[in-house]
Amino acid sequence: MQIRDKEYWDDLLIDCFSNDITDDNRAVLNKWLDESEKHRLYYESMKDIWNASSVADDQFPFDYEKAFILFERRIHSANGQKIKHSMPLWRKAVAVAAVLIPFILLSYYTILYFNIQSSRDEGLVLSEITSPNGSKTKLKLADGTVVWLNSGSTVRYNNGFGKDNRQLLLSGEAYLEVERNEKLPFVVKTKEVDVVVLGTVFNVNAYPENEDVKVSLLNGSVSLSKDGSVKPIILKPMETGVYNRVSGQIIIDHQMVANALSWINGRLVFNGETFEEITKILERNFNVKIVIHDENLKKKRFGGDFRNNKSIEEILGIMSSSGKFKYKTTNDRIDIY
Repeated sequence: MQIRDKEYWDDLLIDCFSNDITDDNRAVLNKWLDESEKHRLYYESMKDIWNASSVADDQFPFDYEKAFILFERRIHSANGQKIKHSMPLWRKAVAVAAVLIPFILLSYYTILYFNIQSSRDEGLVLSEITSPNGSKTKLKLADGTVVWLNSGSTVRYNNGFGKDNRQLLLSGEAYLEVERNEKLPFVVKTKEVDVVVLGTVFNVNAYPENEDVKVSLLNGSVSLSKDGSVKPIILKPMETGVYNRVSGQIIIDHQMVANALSWINGRLVFNGETFEEITKILERNFNVKIVIHDENLKKKRFGGDFRNNKSIEEILGIMSSSGKFKYKTTNDRIDIY
């Protein structure tokens, strides 16, 4: 979408969204919006981007300059444009950043990455939030729901979230404290299963490389279903629903909940997972590449309980102390023999 004098209108839009616009400028902006449907659609798109940025928590510091850069990148990314900085605009934006930029939460060594992209087929703006490898991300959604994202996890939601739907698309692992709303059930969609709730506390582990999708319920009630093809399974508190991607079956486990939240509490707990599965977890948590050169070693099973303040070298050192394997570290790559 081509907009003439785009920088000028972006300035007015930012002033409008932050309630920092003069009456004269508001009149100018309203006249511009009435000129064409293209201007109105651009306004709606930018407003959705602005609203989708509203993550807030007063307990964490806020870097205004980084927030402005992030917001600017999102604007240009949504419109397929390269970023060009001009010092006058930059200084103006930084000067009023406390008003203009919604709060961005950093938690547990976290960098919160936003990518807003337009869905041309559905006419929706999708917000994508990713917790990079080596970090954990906490965010508060528009409906008041609190979400923790584990390393290497992503959630997506559209601009109708909190208004006419409460659907999240999840890849990876997330812990959720869902704000109750009986009129709008909360739905977490993974590639294979849907988790439907009204208001509850639960954890979903749905990393694409894992054989199982696990939903652990701590409080409340959720239903777990597979594409509506089978009768939904209702979980009770302290139960874990396990969907096996190979068999397509869902079972209920009563033991897994105890360790479902270990990652939030800064622990890495292994209960007989294969070494191949464990190395995937270590890769996400420490943002490294691990290569296993012994095929037989991949299927060996290990157990252990480690604090996140331990380095990956310490963890591998403990695991290899029995002589089952040796490893070599080169920069961000670890070779295991």
